[in-house]
Amino acid sequence: MDRFGGRTPIKIDVHVIATTKSGLASAAQTGEFRQDLYYRLNVIPLRLPPLRERRRDIPLLAAYFVDKYAGRYAKGG
Repeated sequence: MDRFGGRTPIKIDVHVIATTKSGLASAAQTGEFRQDLYYRLNVIPLRLPPLRERRRDIPLLAAYFVDKYAGRYAKGG
């Protein structure tokens, strides 16, 4: 990758996870969001439904976090 204003390439390894509740595709088309940034971020789009649409996951997530933090803080879980 070439740095902006740089003269020599530098190696980078970047992973970006971004989320929004607005439609970036339409915002990029209307100019409300930069098109170049949208296309760089939209390499592998993932759609994860909100937790309110996955109510069956709540007990599993609660148990996971109780176990995780009970072990971390030496509490019974």
